[in-house]
Amino acid sequence: MSTQTLFEVHTLKGGQWQVDSTYQQRDEAIEVARGLFGEKVFQGVKVIQDKYDPRTGDNRESVIYTRVTPEPEIPGVR
Repeated sequence: MSTQTLFEVHTLKGGQWQVDSTYQQRDEAIEVARGLFGEKVFQGVKVIQDKYDPRTGDNRESVIYTRVTPEPEIPGVR
């Protein structure tokens, strides 16, 4: 059996990341993330690629797409 790959779309709201949805296709997950970010409901979105090897039990995650609205600067605060 070969490595299994899934793509998770995460959303950031109120300082908390949550899994929104999961896809088997990279491009589909990125398009969904772009659409969610464009709605301006979330502070950020990211897509995590999750590779699992059932033979070894190894799991490897990596962020492949991220968009985050920058925090507004407060004058005099660093």
